[in-house]
Amino acid sequence: MPESSRTEDRRREPTGSALPEPPAAEPTRRDRKKAATRSQILDAATKLFWERGYEATSIQDIADAADVAFRTFYLHFATKADVAIARFEEWLAEMVDAMGARPPGERPDAMLAAALKLMDEKGYAGDTLTSEGMPVSPVPFAVFLAESSPEVAGKLFQAMTRSHQKMTEMFRKRLGFPAGSFEPRIVAASLFATFISTVYGYAEASARSARHPSSNSFALRAITAYVNGVGEIVDSAPASAKG
Repeated sequence: MPESSRTEDRRREPTGSALPEPPAAEPTRRDRKKAATRSQILDAATKLFWERGYEATSIQDIADAADVAFRTFYLHFATKADVAIARFEEWLAEMVDAMGARPPGERPDAMLAAALKLMDEKGYAGDTLTSEGMPVSPVPFAVFLAESSPEVAGKLFQAMTRSHQKMTEMFRKRLGFPAGSFEPRIVAASLFATFISTVYGYAEASARSARHPSSNSFALRAITAYVNGVGEIVDSAPASAKG
């Protein structure tokens, strides 16, 4: 090809365009087997914690119930406390991502309502119980375990701190605040206060009656109350003026 033609072709190429993202690799058979084993361990641990309590359940008990070798447990979890809050951590990470994917300008209560709906569709049902009466939602169950174990409480606090930082940065970007601003931290804190209100409201209602609102209903009631308080921050954020 003549040099002039190659030069003309280069001129027609878009400048500054990003290369397309490579397609996500399909899980291998080994990946699927590893995920299935992890899920087996989680299911067995959750059932045992519910039936016996956290302290009365050993790692050997979990391995036996999951039908895996003792050492296999440690290929997936470092400690018993890690397996106790694993589903809570997964739920929390996916919840923050789901909220961050909502349209710009949406208020936190609408963001949470849409995210909860998506989480239900993914299988993190907040409205149902197992046949043994165990809450399916990882949030009440993780806090239930934390109340009886300082080890789980510490892990839970660390997980929530990490997610609070992630959510703070998400709100900072959505609302257009400069780095280091305090306001996004307040908005994120309102969401975490919602989680705590939800857990204890749900637990108290469950103890009083089998017919009670779902944990999702508690969450939406709580966030509505908090949004009324943080609404001034959201409405006066730098990004609001751009809309």
